[in-house]
Amino acid sequence: MIQENEIEEIMKLPGEFRGSAFATDMSYVLKRLGKEGLEKLEAKLSSWKHPVAYERIKKAIWYPIGLQVLSFLAAEEVFGWTEKDIHDMGYLGPENSFTMKIVLKHFVGLKKTYQQSPFIWSSHYSVGRLVNPDLKDAGEEKHAVFQIFDFKIHPILCTYLAGYILKLCELTLHDKKRITSFEETRCTFRGDECHEFIARWK
Repeated sequence: MIQENEIEEIMKLPGEFRGSAFATDMSYVLKRLGKEGLEKLEAKLSSWKHPVAYERIKKAIWYPIGLQVLSFLAAEEVFGWTEKDIHDMGYLGPENSFTMKIVLKHFVGLKKTYQQSPFIWSSHYSVGRLVNPDLKDAGEEKHAVFQIFDFKIHPILCTYLAGYILKLCELTLHDKKRITSFEETRCTFRGDECHEFIARWK
């Protein structure tokens, strides 16, 4: 169980995230657990002295990144969620995101979406820097590499982002069966200089 001092340290984490991302995350809870689930989550966050009224979230407003972390931790505590559940929330994010629907509409295809991934990142987070150093969509070793620098926030976000980026790759490849592997090969919480996610496909 999370302690009060941990909660306050999380809320001191530098950076913000867009309300649209918050709304997307909460739509997952609503679809899975209904309004009662959201109310339980709100009650838990209120008990932690950081209340959130999900129905009043403004998509264009920036919120403390600590609130996203706390909402994930609250879901684990209230619903008994595991890493898989947080991964699934991230995985369904691109399909539920208004921002991503616009991006995918205008940047159809893997190459264009990959090139726009730093923009996608900065539209969701005020901290961190996503770079796309390597894309290969020909031959036997097809892959895409995503690196996120200056983003040592909380390990739970590694799980969430892994799901999100995996789904983004599947959507741009138009067939999830093409993905043969996806992994976080580097992580700042393991002492690396960045988070690195690599998708491989056939």
